[in-house]
Amino acid sequence: MNEDTNPFDGERFARGRYRYGETTQEIEVIRYPFDYYVEHLEPEAREGLIGHTPNAEGYLFYLVPTEAGPLPQIFQSAEAAKAWADSQSWGPVTWEQNSPMPD
Repeated sequence: MNEDTNPFDGERFARGRYRYGETTQEIEVIRYPFDYYVEHLEPEAREGLIGHTPNAEGYLFYLVPTEAGPLPQIFQSAEAAKAWADSQSWGPVTWEQNSPMPD
């Protein structure tokens, strides 16, 4: 697995840290070329479900806290995902300046 791939088969788009109580937590913005929640269901469970439509570039963005699966929110851009994370009670997130950002 290369450094920009996470255990959920998505591509790391940004990474940051936030304080939660007395601990520092990590969070990543991961992009997928599909709706993670629909595609990871068993085929029979997917029947009749319509996933979220990817953005114009063909991606959906999810926030993934360290050692957890993606949060249920789905975003059309990395910027929207980061803004949502920054606005939460546990935010703001300190985003790494050198996070991989594809062209």
